[in-house]
Amino acid sequence: PAATASDQRLRALYEGYADWAAKEFGSIVDARGETRPAAYLPKVDPATQLARTRYRQQLLGQLNAIPVAQLSAEERVNAQVLRTLLEADIADARFREWEMPVNSDSNFWTYLDESRPLADADAYRRYIARMRDVPRYFAEQIANMRAGLARGFTPPAPTLAGREASIGTFLVPGDQNPFLKAFERMPSTIAPADQEALRTEARAAIDQAVVPAYRNLLAFWRETYVPVPARRLPPATCRTAMPTTGPRWSNIRRCRSRRRRCTGSAWPKSRASRRRCARPWRRAASRAPSPSSSPSSAPIR
Repeated sequence: PAATASDQRLRALYEGYADWAAKEFGSIVDARGETRPAAYLPKVDPATQLARTRYRQQLLGQLNAIPVAQLSAEERVNAQVLRTLLEADIADARFREWEMPVNSDSNFWTYLDESRPLADADAYRRYIARMRDVPRYFAEQIANMRAGLARGFTPPAPTLAGREASIGTFLVPGDQNPFLKAFERMPSTIAPADQEALRTEARAAIDQAVVPAYRNLLAFWRETYVPVPARRLPPATCRTAMPTTGPRWSNIRRCRSRRRRCTGSAWPKSRASRRRCARPWRRAASRAPSPSSSPSSAPIR
């Protein structure tokens, strides 16, 4: 069947969203029409994160304006997929998920290196440009992690044990660094002189940008990030979003002073006292809005 006007509106939305996302997160379409990594790493600073969220909220509003009943069966599925993606990302922004870019099975510092030969000289030049961009990218991630630390938003301490080993892998000089592996066997379509020139540029980028950035990250990880979560934290209910107004807030404030602002250092030793102190938080947590409820209406500041 012919596409309806609503189908065309929806396609314009999700195709535009795909193009926007590719540019935002560091992808381009090369001369062959294939999607490849760009010459830069994505920006992750708070201003950029909030700008992305505002764009997604606008896109979600446009999506909601399309009558679902006028969509074909296939496009209804596409509409639901797009809506789910947008709502999830908007919900993450409400809780500033970018302030914890590390969890038990993923991080931001691995998979930046290329282990296989690249397609052509332009791909190698973009790769070297990404190497030069690592210090800026890491600095933004570390700033976000510091903000997460300030509000107690970190991974559980056991999940951080031994993770520094994957950072140390990239501290070796240029010739032994994993970032240089893609230059070991370069395509024959690149002239030998150009191959050597690219290798020289890559070694300089590794020694001048990549290794210092990983060294700074490792120092932050060992000296600042890991020691804080390693301290004893209070129950999860203490870190749940709490109301700041209402009849229960006075009880929460009294309990909060005992906890010394949720550091856990003054958590009552008596089981009965702990139960009394935790009760207001449990009530607040049971009434806290779900991240998936009305994400488009959440204020983004």
